[in-house]
Amino acid sequence: MKVVGIFANLDPDSEDGVNYQTREHVRSMERRGIEWSVILFSQSKIEYAGGTFAKKTTLIRSSKSFALLTLKSVWETAIWLLMRKETGLLRQIGAEARYFDPDLLFFDGLPLAPYRLVLRNRPAILTCVDAMSLRHYRFLAKARTIRAKIKYAVRAISCEMLERALLSRFFSVHVVSEVDADYLRKLCPKASICAIPIRTPKLEMARNLAETTGKFVIWGDIGVPHLRDGLLNFLARVPELIGPNGPEFLILGRRPPDAALLRLLDRFPAITFQNWVQDIDFTLTQARAVLLLDESGTGLKNRAIHAMALGTIVIGTPAALEGIPIEHGKNAFICGGAAEFAAVIREIYLAADEDIARLGRSAVSFIEERYTDSLISDKWEVLFCNAVANSAQLSTG
Repeated sequence: MKVVGIFANLDPDSEDGVNYQTREHVRSMERRGIEWSVILFSQSKIEYAGGTFAKKTTLIRSSKSFALLTLKSVWETAIWLLMRKETGLLRQIGAEARYFDPDLLFFDGLPLAPYRLVLRNRPAILTCVDAMSLRHYRFLAKARTIRAKIKYAVRAISCEMLERALLSRFFSVHVVSEVDADYLRKLCPKASICAIPIRTPKLEMARNLAETTGKFVIWGDIGVPHLRDGLLNFLARVPELIGPNGPEFLILGRRPPDAALLRLLDRFPAITFQNWVQDIDFTLTQARAVLLLDESGTGLKNRAIHAMALGTIVIGTPAALEGIPIEHGKNAFICGGAAEFAAVIREIYLAADEDIARLGRSAVSFIEERYTDSLISDKWEVLFCNAVANSAQLSTG
């Protein structure tokens, strides 16, 4: 089977969650005999070693007007396509796809969905990962300023328009969470929506509890508004509820804290901050538990799956653990408010090492039953084969 994948703003060598998931998706399908050709759009120069991502990669450098395609504000994509500023680019994409002569087209992300209107002669699968309109409607509900409300309202309505207009044009539309899938099925009854979760590499649980730091690691990029807001809400209430004899906390925030966060950190000497660490797996296995404080969002969180795969206890908000069939207290903890967080943190802090080890083993077993590379690749292979077989039946019927 030959597949053309169309991707935008992807760094093939990055280990970030989204880049990792996309790269491993391509590689795992190649290992199963599927031949990939990739059309990769980028606004920045990528130092790319051929063969490390897919055997055939065509890098299309975006022009200034094409930058609209790679912005998060997806509505500008639709405006761009309607204005047809880049007819030459459209011809190039069509020519590349025809040259590869694929059995299947794979579109990565809702911003690229409008190209289905140009590439119509092959079956196609679209991965949205999340239901984008649902994501922005949720951000709108949490927005605190008029400017933010307007921004998220425009994005939500525009994404919904794109979803209603385009999703039914694909053989199947993929998201990672059944929650998002159910939303899109109601929004677009004529579209075929499937939920295939994210994958995790096989990680060895090499935890020696006698050598752990005992710290609770708060993990999340504070440059993302709903992660920063969740952290601020946590710091404003939970440490005081825990009291002075509680555990130490380490915030992995990926970028320096701003003034508001610094003021809160000054109040609690037991809380330290690091932008990032060299070996995230080592840091997570040394932690007593990992806290995920997402205030909103959609889809499945790579951070939750990753930490659980390492055998580290995860304590998260409902938003952080949405779509993961958690059994509270067995393989992770879901906390809906400050009092719940404080109670669970005290419980884990005071628990015996054998109880912590048992919870860690339960988390690993949970992940191995649902999110391993082989299980996820099996589901993708079935989807790809069904798309091609369905197209063949239609052409001969």
